Amino acid sequence: MNFDGWQVMTGTGFGDLTVGSFVDIIYVLIFAVLGVLLYIYLISDYSANLSLSGEPRQKFVELAERVNSFLLSQKMLRSERIRVRQFLNLQWERCKGYDFMRRGGLFFDTPKHLLHEASQFTRSRGIHKMKLFRGMEKSVIGSLLDSSFRQVFPPHEVVIYAGEPCHHLMVIEEGCCEVTYGKDVSITKIYAAGQDIGTIELMLGLTSLCHVRTLTHCVILKVSRANLQRALAINPIASRELEETISELKNSEILKSVKRNRPILLHLTVRSTVEKSFYKFQYYRKQSGNADLREPYLKLGLCQYILGTTTILPYGKFMKRWESSRCVFAFLSAMLFPCIPYFQLQFPALYYIGILLDMAACIDLYFRCHVCYFNNKNLLVSHPLWTCGHYMKGSLVLDFVFSFPFDRLMYRPIYDSMGEAYVTSHPIDLLRMLRVGQTYRIPARLATSGVDFLSTPHLFWVIFTEAALTTVFINLLTSILVLMCTNYKKTRDGHYHIVYEESVKEHFEKLLRTFNFTQQPFDVFILNFYWTATTAFGVGFGDITADSESLMIYVIIVLVIAYLYFNYVTVTIATHLTSVNMNLTIYQTRMSHLVSYLKDENVEPLLRKHIVNHFEYIWKKNKGIKAQYVFMNFNSALKDDVMFHLYEETIKGVAAFSNLDPSFHRLLSSCLDEIYFQSGAAIYKPGDIISQFFIVHQGEVTLVGRNEDETNELGRSKIFGLFENVAQGSMNVTAVATKNVTVLGIDALELYQILENIESGLVDHTQNEKQKFTDDLYASNKVKMELEQDAQNYGAAKSKTEIVYFVHRFQKLILLFYVILSLFSANVVTYNLAFQYTDDVMFVVMIIIEILFFAKGFSPGTWTSLENSSATCDSYPRGEYQQRNNKKGLKCQHKIGLVKTKENVHFRYVRTAGFYIDLITVIPFEALCLLAHHEDQHYVYTWLRMVKILRLYHVWYFFNLRFDTLNVNMVFLKITSVAIWTSTLLHQCSCIWFLVSCPKSDCPNSRTWIRVRGGLPRHDYLNCLYFIVVVLTNTGFGDITPHTMYEVIFVTTLFFVSFFYIAIFIGEMVSTSRKYLFSKTNFEFKVDGLKNYLDVNEVSYETRKRIMIYVKNLWRNEKGLQIPQLLKSAPRYLSYEIKLATYGHHINGVLQITDNIT
Repeated sequence: MNFDGWQVMTGTGFGDLTVGSFVDIIYVLIFAVLGVLLYIYLISDYSANLSLSGEPRQKFVELAERVNSFLLSQKMLRSERIRVRQFLNLQWERCKGYDFMRRGGLFFDTPKHLLHEASQFTRSRGIHKMKLFRGMEKSVIGSLLDSSFRQVFPPHEVVIYAGEPCHHLMVIEEGCCEVTYGKDVSITKIYAAGQDIGTIELMLGLTSLCHVRTLTHCVILKVSRANLQRALAINPIASRELEETISELKNSEILKSVKRNRPILLHLTVRSTVEKSFYKFQYYRKQSGNADLREPYLKLGLCQYILGTTTILPYGKFMKRWESSRCVFAFLSAMLFPCIPYFQLQFPALYYIGILLDMAACIDLYFRCHVCYFNNKNLLVSHPLWTCGHYMKGSLVLDFVFSFPFDRLMYRPIYDSMGEAYVTSHPIDLLRMLRVGQTYRIPARLATSGVDFLSTPHLFWVIFTEAALTTVFINLLTSILVLMCTNYKKTRDGHYHIVYEESVKEHFEKLLRTFNFTQQPFDVFILNFYWTATTAFGVGFGDITADSESLMIYVIIVLVIAYLYFNYVTVTIATHLTSVNMNLTIYQTRMSHLVSYLKDENVEPLLRKHIVNHFEYIWKKNKGIKAQYVFMNFNSALKDDVMFHLYEETIKGVAAFSNLDPSFHRLLSSCLDEIYFQSGAAIYKPGDIISQFFIVHQGEVTLVGRNEDETNELGRSKIFGLFENVAQGSMNVTAVATKNVTVLGIDALELYQILENIESGLVDHTQNEKQKFTDDLYASNKVKMELEQDAQNYGAAKSKTEIVYFVHRFQKLILLFYVILSLFSANVVTYNLAFQYTDDVMFVVMIIIEILFFAKGFSPGTWTSLENSSATCDSYPRGEYQQRNNKKGLKCQHKIGLVKTKENVHFRYVRTAGFYIDLITVIPFEALCLLAHHEDQHYVYTWLRMVKILRLYHVWYFFNLRFDTLNVNMVFLKITSVAIWTSTLLHQCSCIWFLVSCPKSDCPNSRTWIRVRGGLPRHDYLNCLYFIVVVLTNTGFGDITPHTMYEVIFVTTLFFVSFFYIAIFIGEMVSTSRKYLFSKTNFEFKVDGLKNYLDVNEVSYETRKRIMIYVKNLWRNEKGLQIPQLLKSAPRYLSYEIKLATYGHHINGVLQITDNIT
């Protein structure tokens, strides 16, 4: 009954035990329902625990990926991207990113005295060691600590450059820093914990006098000048003494000498980034000198000659490659050693492969004794003695037990009464199976991609990892079954023969005859692997059942272990998919709210489309990221370096700024803000009040005077906007984006504040630039403004938008048409190959499809990519850039905007994967079938046409692009995508099943086709589809089962495919529901907080009732927000248009009433 109960609970149902009475039916129903509820509970519980435990890391990883993708899109230097990556890695490694993302954290509203106590405990180590604050009162120290903050730096990171403004007093809490003085950077000092940096510069208001970079992982405490003065004001005596010291220092000769010899700011001259894999000591053990290396070796005695003098860096390329190879060796060991006793009888070479795998495991043990590590002080320990000791305290014992060949040492042949030797024994088998434990290294390596904590594993690697572990799991269970029930003997004449246990002998011999298998080790293993897989995956065809006590116990154990294991694997894959891109989800939710808001306000369709396209364009440009906000929490030197590289060429191209000091360029770049405008948009118009000074970064801007014939086109590095040193100013010209444009903006007051700190006469240059700018306006017919009564800024782009909008809709239909053709042709060729059937009508249709794809390759300008089809998105998303080919001497420059020329469109098309897919699939490889024998020409023809299946890439690419679009019905799109891929999987597997069972459409195994008989291909296809659906849904009726070796292998593989596809299906559905309910869930969470607040403050029932009615109406009518969030980030011209369209008729009504009253 226990055996039968587990079958019902797990949904396996072999069919060997059936109900015989009404009571049995009731019991089966109860256990079946309990099994379903248990499955749902386990899935939900596992998923909740994994999601909650991984949520902090997921948020931080998503932020890191957004930063990395932003830098890649901006073509940032690789060295800068490495610095950013190392900085973010350290933030997570140090405190799980809490300090980096601390806004709104747990300490947001903590009482002041608790914050004071926490800061006293956590930040007082460095302050107390400073000479400046020795002997000061606790109140002064406490005030400093309360207003201070800490930053963590990785090794070789710049803290501050010479010549940069010094805004903070810096105190080293942990680690060591290198401080470089002198104009030739020849004077170097090492600062340790407790020493301060920038005290003199901060007090005297000077820029930094030295370069400072970290040598190790460092924690630096920072205090601003204002907070320092506020804290010192508590002790007037100490404050007065400090002021006297500063006044004496101002006129000292030492300070004058240091200022004269201050090093020049040269980017990255003080930092060398070398990616090494090894740390090599310069002296050997027996040489004199280098006592720090020799003395620890002397404690080892003879063991000192075993350890080398070269250690391995944990973040080097060698270690990453070795970890990857070790995963492969561990997988091979786990697959080979459990079944090697009988496999090596049929394949003798496996014995030597096993020896090589054992040698690789021993080499791995030796290598890991030399891997460097970071101690609790974040210092890299590289001495071989300490690295070996660290490994011995860690995973050495585990690796040794899983790697050492105990079975080879303990092997002794066992003879029976006839003098025949047994090949193996159960104790030796168990020792050999310890090699399976080496697979514990596979998940860590593939899930984290090495030592980078922020490397998000791709879905492919997650499935690959779980598939490898699942294969090892099934292989281990199969080996246990084979070794439990069979054995091999070596006769005196050197031959081997199989020996079954008496309890299962008749059972296995019957199975081998049923499946037409021999007694070869491989056949026996495949048969047992198939049975174990059907049991573990819960398919339960019933063609193999347990008929002895030992086998029933084995089946129960497999059912229980596999039930728990596969539920966990399912949740692991599903959780990876449900970790949705929160940034994309937030913007899609905001876009949905915006669209519903515009519809409710009856905004005209053309303007509504224009608004939606603007935000789609912004999303494609930067994924919702602004450089100013992304790098806000970075250390100042890293932020300035990154921002400087983003805008360096643009700033240097400004005539007024070209001859200024590099420190000005760096400071200005860190204050600029990117602003995006679509083609035809008015940045400002006459009479507008603005406060910003603009620099053209990408694209073109046209200035139009009050006379429409007065225009001036501004390209990259040209300036416009507010030139006066005032907070706001009125404009007398119109600035229009001629193409999709990116401008850099900064408040005019902030710009002049920076200019005032520069010693050159920059203010005069700026005024001259303004005068030159005004005089250079000239008459041109390139841009004509159509000024209408209420929408001057929208009229310029209206006619153009209407034309492009029509083309945009046409191209989207063409794209969808080609996606359908790709899906259709990929499925047809598989059907033709499997069933060897081609209808005349279908043959003509396929020829037409090939002609259309051939035409697509020669006309890519209309429908090659979804990006080109958008009326508001440029074909080169990152705007203006230059490509230089030193070998060919070529130079090409592309400007932002919709690319129209045929040459540029072709140039983009040939750089995409879709071009090569189209090229390969339109080549007529089918003509090669003429070289085959006449009888085999059609068979070869259908095989050569299988290259068309590559067109499924177009289907994947289409959905992938649509998923990254804001204005899309994500639920419908996800369901459509899942439906298409599911039907495609069923179709392809059905065709492959018939191809395996009936090669060349010849079916020797007629027992397979018992449902529909008719002899036509559609009848056979229906049988195959029926069987595949039964397998993929784990139903396992048992009316159609595999009977040949190839069928068994295919069906076993299909078990794995169905299991992982179901896991992906669950993840996709959960992800879709999370996206659909995202805004509602967040709103409900806020409502729960509001209810709790009202309960705690004992608000009256009537007031609470009115509040809740307001809240319900707010969600019902406005989705929780009266004004859409995206409108707050809309540019000035778009905001005016939206307000005019939504509120203009109200204002006109009020004006008419006022006129009537007057």
